[in-house]
Amino acid sequence: MTDSIVEKLQLLAIDPESDIEEILDKALFVASKLKIDDFKIWCKQEIDGYELAQVPEYRKFKGDLRFLEKSGAL
Repeated sequence: MTDSIVEKLQLLAIDPESDIEEILDKALFVASKLKIDDFKIWCKQEIDGYELAQVPEYRKFKGDLRFLEKSGAL
């Protein structure tokens, strides 16, 4: 059994059954305890959302919005 919160976070992060919100909450706790400000800011933004001007590229996507009418036409 591991006692370190960092080790617990690592185990949680590699478990495919883990909930991303739980991972981010623990990561934020670790960042706060270890005073890693950049990581703390990133965790908060992932949890609470980004300001429009600050959205990182990996959160942006482009595509076409399509829908079907009741008749089946696009």
